[in-house]
Amino acid sequence: MSVYPDTKKTGAAFNRGRSRQDYGTPQELLDAVRKLFGPLVYDLAASPDNAVASRYFTAADDALAQKWADITCRPGEYLWLNPPFAHIEPWVKKCVAESARVLLLVPASVGADWWLDYVHQRGLVLFLNGRVKFAGHTDYYPRDCALVSYADTPRYYVWSWRS
Repeated sequence: MSVYPDTKKTGAAFNRGRSRQDYGTPQELLDAVRKLFGPLVYDLAASPDNAVASRYFTAADDALAQKWADITCRPGEYLWLNPPFAHIEPWVKKCVAESARVLLLVPASVGADWWLDYVHQRGLVLFLNGRVKFAGHTDYYPRDCALVSYADTPRYYVWSWRS
């Protein structure tokens, strides 16, 4: 029995392993990302239904086993990664190991070990001012998110991406 009997048990912590992990990135956010950074040439965690680039890895391709650094990016082009939020650590670890031009969308979990080890002082971190409503989802994601660019100088900013 919950210590707080009137509260609902919702969210990733209560639904670990049971929640859907393949929500697409909203077009409004993608438009803002492309305007700020440039073209997204490869989606590192996608399905044919939610890919944001013409080239992409699906779950069957096992993106974590691929060499991201071998994907050709011209100056001003980026790889996109909106990973399964239930298991972020292997994805952020790979971003650091590959040193590729990755733009990573993650929950702004600044108190998590994976954040300290693989995000903090590893790249440009843009805290998204304005919650994200993932494609195919009816509600806004209940936590703040951040966009991390591993190709840029480490620093932190708040980004009002809707303006």
